[in-house]
Amino acid sequence: MLKSLPKIAGTIFALIIVLLAIGWFNRTSIFVWMLNNETISTWLTTFEPSEDYESSVVGSYPVAACQNSHVDWGEKARRTISLNGSWDVAQGERTDKPPADYRHKVPVPGLITEARPAFTEMGIESDQRDIFWYRTTFTAPEEASAQAFLCLHKAKNGVKVWLNGEPLGEHYGTFSLSEYNGSKAIRYGQANELVVRLGADRSQLPSFVPAGDDDEKDRWYPGLWDSVSLVLTDELSIANVKIEPDIDRKLVRIKTIVLNGGAKPYEGWLSQKVTPWLDENGAVGPAEIETAITVAPGERQTILQTVDMPTFELWSPETPFLYRAHTTLGGGKDGIVGASDDRVNRFGMRKVEWRSGTDKGFYLNNRLYYLRGTNIGLHRFFEDAERGELPWDEKWVRALLSGHPKDFHWNSFRNHTGRLPNFWYDLADEIGFIVADEYSFWSVVRGTESEGWSIVELEKEFRGWISENWNHASIGWWDAANENHNPLSDEVIRRVRAMDPTRQWENGGYRPPVGPNDPIEEHPYKLNAGGALNLNDRRYTLDDFTTMEGQPPQATWGPFATYSGAPEHPFINNEYAFLWVTHRGRPTELAKLSFENIAEGKVLTPKEYLEAYAYLTAELSAYWRAMRGYAGVQHFVYLSKCNDEADVPEGWEVRTTSKTCDNFLDVKNLKLEPRWARYARSAFAPQLIYLRAWDEASYPRGKRASVPVILLNDDYNKEDVVAEILAIDANGRILSRSEPVDMVLEPVSRRDIKIELDIPQAKRLLFVARLTSPSGAFDPVYGRRKIGYDHVGKAIPDPPFRLLQSEKKSIALTAGKRTEK
Repeated sequence: MLKSLPKIAGTIFALIIVLLAIGWFNRTSIFVWMLNNETISTWLTTFEPSEDYESSVVGSYPVAACQNSHVDWGEKARRTISLNGSWDVAQGERTDKPPADYRHKVPVPGLITEARPAFTEMGIESDQRDIFWYRTTFTAPEEASAQAFLCLHKAKNGVKVWLNGEPLGEHYGTFSLSEYNGSKAIRYGQANELVVRLGADRSQLPSFVPAGDDDEKDRWYPGLWDSVSLVLTDELSIANVKIEPDIDRKLVRIKTIVLNGGAKPYEGWLSQKVTPWLDENGAVGPAEIETAITVAPGERQTILQTVDMPTFELWSPETPFLYRAHTTLGGGKDGIVGASDDRVNRFGMRKVEWRSGTDKGFYLNNRLYYLRGTNIGLHRFFEDAERGELPWDEKWVRALLSGHPKDFHWNSFRNHTGRLPNFWYDLADEIGFIVADEYSFWSVVRGTESEGWSIVELEKEFRGWISENWNHASIGWWDAANENHNPLSDEVIRRVRAMDPTRQWENGGYRPPVGPNDPIEEHPYKLNAGGALNLNDRRYTLDDFTTMEGQPPQATWGPFATYSGAPEHPFINNEYAFLWVTHRGRPTELAKLSFENIAEGKVLTPKEYLEAYAYLTAELSAYWRAMRGYAGVQHFVYLSKCNDEADVPEGWEVRTTSKTCDNFLDVKNLKLEPRWARYARSAFAPQLIYLRAWDEASYPRGKRASVPVILLNDDYNKEDVVAEILAIDANGRILSRSEPVDMVLEPVSRRDIKIELDIPQAKRLLFVARLTSPSGAFDPVYGRRKIGYDHVGKAIPDPPFRLLQSEKKSIALTAGKRTEK
């Protein structure tokens, strides 16, 4: 018996290996089966309040002066001094005693990865350190102020602040502004030392503090990742200003929060002056309004004032016109009448709302407004090996937002899983975007970071987030979470909703909407190989897009099921392709599922992968737009981490290929993959032409066919258009061409037509639908459909579009003579 034990053990071991192999090769089917089990799915998506649900720590949230102090837009009484620049930095154990020696430099704002000399093992737990010490010195003005506040606009992971050796306070919020009263510690007319201690990784925070929730991040790098400033005011300070434009009543409500930091009552006045942003002397309504106020010692008071706006320019992404509100506090002090504090804030005269019911959708300035756009995953880009200091380079960010997005007709973007530095929102206001501002909260199933979060701490973070951002014209709605089952988001929305009645909330797609008109997001990844992710009910192919009606919800079962209990609510589609490719033309590990589905058994070349991505993502964008099931379609993703493991530079510690990818070949110079850049212009054009059929049967060779086409007009202008279809061979030669069909597209409309076309005998064809404007109101728009090819990665040369452009004049001359079809 004993002699046979090794043989039995070997047999068992071999059996285990076989079972593991069978499980590995069938892992997708097993995974789908598990998720399709109602008991398992329910257990996975049920979140119970943690033992720390009501836990709390003291944090230095702003109370007196720091809100929006990242910039000085022309204050005259308040003094704002930027402390951005190169700081000293050192590492060490967690202690309250700063080091004697700092041997590294780091940019502020920025992340620890840019320290020189460089550190190693950054953004993860390491035996090298618990914390980083940041230090800078500055010379305070000669003239003293009654109050001095240090403002850290965003920092991670947990900070403690000293000024001239005096401890000022701590803050744990990763995505919120913190404020520190340095009135007693500051030395006017002298050098001052500011020291900030940061947690080196998220383990330095209490586990119940919200520190970000994103399963597709590898490192969470620490740093002072937004501006640092010093604010000097008199005893009575402006803590915050909330501006609520009301275009229906032609007025602006301005709520000013003031704080008396002195020991005596303060009697004085509060004034508001509204002018165009670029014309401080321009007249808007009354030149100035003034209200008498009395503020007791230590009192924090909110004063409501109304400014009439009899005439004004509306803000929109197409015309991002901005106004400035100059808020001034004044009163008598020692017999002298003057200003105690003042603030300048920007805003836009605009109204944003979501509507449910028969007229559901997103409305801008009381008109239905279709959202076309993208996602910006800045906190994933923080991990990109090519990132450097780009996110804090205003010239680069301005080019990022104003270049390709405007070329592609994007009017919106979702800020994906995590807030942006403040100046990004300023630029979005100026350049013109509707922004879905999303918190870093992503809880599909149990085991994610948010499972242990405290509702008390989350509410603090949400309140800080809203009050810091509420004046931005660009922010269209607040986005609590991404793909979320955790009811923590429901509760925090209920607690903070009254802070900003001018906007609505999106709740992560899997949770029910909290408000009667709140939108629902959806991520219909139909091509991801049959169900492992996004829980498709079967394997979908490209042919399915011929007959699918494209109405939400698309994901209907398992943990990834979109909430389906409120079909009367508006939906937005902000992820849908699942086809990420690195700049080398290699699919990411996640995207392999989809490419195996659409090109089963085929080995694509790098160029073919890039072509397949560009073609399919553009045409899927057009599909979801054309079906009009969604109020907005936002491609995923414009900016994110996109590293190929073969190109990660020496010294960058994350050496794996990214899970998702953007389309930049050279992110520093904003050079996009050219196929995508070409196709995206048409896919997101306000006037869209979309070939409805994807299947072979719809294009019978050697016969005349009625090809179904969908036309869209997102604008409020009526457009005369000409539509036609060309059949092109693999060399780009035009083999067949329909008669031009001229028609009128009504404002904000969809039109379904059929165009007669003789289908050539060639096996492999590219059908190009072309939409032109006889008046030149818009550039020609194209839709493409590849038929008869083994896979969609075949790149087909464009037909001679320049030659076709020359026909525009003849089209315009004859348009009125043809009969509309």
